[in-house]
Amino acid sequence: MRSSNAPATATRGVDAILAIGTAMATSRDYAQMLGAVIDAVCAVIDAGGGGFMRHDPGANALVLQAPAFGVHDEATVAQYRVHLDTGGNAARVFLSREPYVTNDAQSDPRFIQRFVRLFDTRNT
Repeated sequence: MRSSNAPATATRGVDAILAIGTAMATSRDYAQMLGAVIDAVCAVIDAGGGGFMRHDPGANALVLQAPAFGVHDEATVAQYRVHLDTGGNAARVFLSREPYVTNDAQSDPRFIQRFVRLFDTRNT
């Protein structure tokens, strides 16, 4: 059975795909393109902000890419570097490939609290 908001959700999804495609096709600047992709995805899932992490196998770490969570300063975003062997929620999700959701990141022991404070994270 479909929910009553299925057409609206489908429309937002199509709008996001179009926005992502447009950003990728027209943006020559990586940070601008990434910011547009993040904004499009956040609009679909009703998120206040987001970011992408890449895996750096040489450092065995996940590295946040600027812009992220509304922060464009690369030096600030570069502080979010999670080594896979030291834990944190991002490392657990990456290694297990299982999503994890919390509505209280500030009290959740799975989250590295300095990153929660850095990006004023409430839920994730």
